[in-house]
Amino acid sequence: MIFATGTAPVSSYRDFVHACAWIWLHLLLCNVSNQSTSKDEDAINRPWRPLPAGRLTTVQAVCLRRATIVICLLFSVFYGLDVALLSLCLTATTFLYDEMGLSAHPIGKNFCNIWGYTSFEAAAVKMMSSSISQLAACDPSR
Repeated sequence: MIFATGTAPVSSYRDFVHACAWIWLHLLLCNVSNQSTSKDEDAINRPWRPLPAGRLTTVQAVCLRRATIVICLLFSVFYGLDVALLSLCLTATTFLYDEMGLSAHPIGKNFCNIWGYTSFEAAAVKMMSSSISQLAACDPSR
């Protein structure tokens, strides 16, 4: 969020808050996906997390992950096709990282990290500067 704020012309407080909410929802998606696929590792390293602690079952975590994907995509659609495509890109990257096992390969892990950070920042920049781009599109002198 700091990099996006430094890069984007923040057009309003509302756009900033919406970008923060978008990032938070997508971080939730990434975390739920990661934790639902690494239960055994978390049982050793992070036993307080919901799955190893028994507060959430694997089935519930998978359902939460699927619901979070839908929520993220629906939230993104309201900000235009660009943001929705970035949400799809981040979802696909998360799937490749967790489900397809790219997290276990150094090159795959780096590839997913690059695409993940790029998607987060590009979407936040797009959302924070959305009012300015909408105003520019309505200006007949441009």
